[in-house]
Amino acid sequence: MIVTWNGPVISLGMKVVPALAAGNCVVVKPSEFTPFSPDLFAQLLREAGVPQGVCTILTGGPEAGAALVRHPKVAKVSFAGGPVAARQIMHACADQLKPAVLELGGKTASLVFPDAGDLDAVANRAVRDCIGVLAGQGCAVPSRLIVHEDIHDEMVERVTAIAATYKVGDPFDPEVKVGPLINAAAVERVCGMLDRVRRDGAGRIVLGGSKAGGDLADKNFVEPTIIVDTDPDHEIAQTEIFGPVLLIFKFSTDDEAVALANSTPYGLGANIQSTNLIGKAGGPGSTNSCATRRFPSSSRSRPKGAEAIPRPLFYVHLKPQWRHRDNRAAVRHRLGRRHPTRRSARAAG
Repeated sequence: MIVTWNGPVISLGMKVVPALAAGNCVVVKPSEFTPFSPDLFAQLLREAGVPQGVCTILTGGPEAGAALVRHPKVAKVSFAGGPVAARQIMHACADQLKPAVLELGGKTASLVFPDAGDLDAVANRAVRDCIGVLAGQGCAVPSRLIVHEDIHDEMVERVTAIAATYKVGDPFDPEVKVGPLINAAAVERVCGMLDRVRRDGAGRIVLGGSKAGGDLADKNFVEPTIIVDTDPDHEIAQTEIFGPVLLIFKFSTDDEAVALANSTPYGLGANIQSTNLIGKAGGPGSTNSCATRRFPSSSRSRPKGAEAIPRPLFYVHLKPQWRHRDNRAAVRHRLGRRHPTRRSARAAG
């Protein structure tokens, strides 16, 4: 199991525990950026009575992950991360006909209708979930706010005013709402995307848009950033940002809203904010109705929820078994085979 850096503990809980419950031993390769919490997780497993060697933590960089994926004794690979590494893992697994569970990126859209209700609450959620949660470093954060034209300008004002109050700094400070990015390379990548928005005229930055200054200038912080009038085909609207950046789009009709929500290769999540979902983007009760087609850069499997339970949870493979030759008729009936069992198969165990 290769787990990502932005939520290692929750990933371990969602992946390791079901695999152990299904009777497997697990080797976990944590991100080289966050190696300590998986080690603590392993200590807690030992304290809970899980035998030594049932869950092993293998630290290291990409080379360690590649060696683990290609090891012949690894029967299945579970990966959480980005599509670039996922393609490499898929190639390696294909060479060995090895199954893989891939949980990839997202570009979550939040559709806001005129009857959304308390717009202050909507604006607070938008800023908190995209900018305040992990400084935007999450695959499911709603980084695209798609707002009906009747309330668009008002929402932009409310969201911008709220984001402007978010203090950036040490996450252990109770007054701070935006922490650092994972490393300097992440800051350079996010700021590079923002620079290209300016260069290409692909949006209007109404708040932030730069690396944090002052006492934080030499550290890994980016200002809370709001972008409006974004070109939906631009890089910043099509790929994960993984920074405290919220894009706001405008729509006129339901069809236009769904088209915007579906305009990226990601489909990990979506939500609708309305007090009356009847007839809106998919019908009553739909919180993910924007996901109406195949999304190649999101999960290639369903490792969670009701769809995973019958498998169960992708960590068990059922095999047909040959029994003693005296019971070969029952074996043929069980497997649905009508032709005679071969001698070599009959003799097997």
